[in-house]
Amino acid sequence: MSLGERSRLARDRQGYFQNEAAALLGMGDSQLSRIESNKTKPKPEHIRAMAILYKVSSDYLLGIEANYRVPHGVSVIAEESDYYLADLSALTPDKRKVVRQMISAFLQSEM
Repeated sequence: MSLGERSRLARDRQGYFQNEAAALLGMGDSQLSRIESNKTKPKPEHIRAMAILYKVSSDYLLGIEANYRVPHGVSVIAEESDYYLADLSALTPDKRKVVRQMISAFLQSEM
């Protein structure tokens, strides 16, 4: 699968329309369209922005990592905790907060 295909798949899985994602990424609709259709390669800063917005790793987008959802690493786990909580949508907001705190406490104890 190409970078463009992975980018589109990740965008679709996050529920963004192409024009929404382009605006959030700081690029035009046509530029994102060209990236997703493999007509142009994104700049490194756009790969990073896509990885953050789509909640995947840059390695996934580049085809180095095969898994769709890969955390960006411990240093940004607070931002990534929502990714884990997305799978726990049946929980109340208070219970999600407790889970987020548990994840943070666990990661801090591992350092």
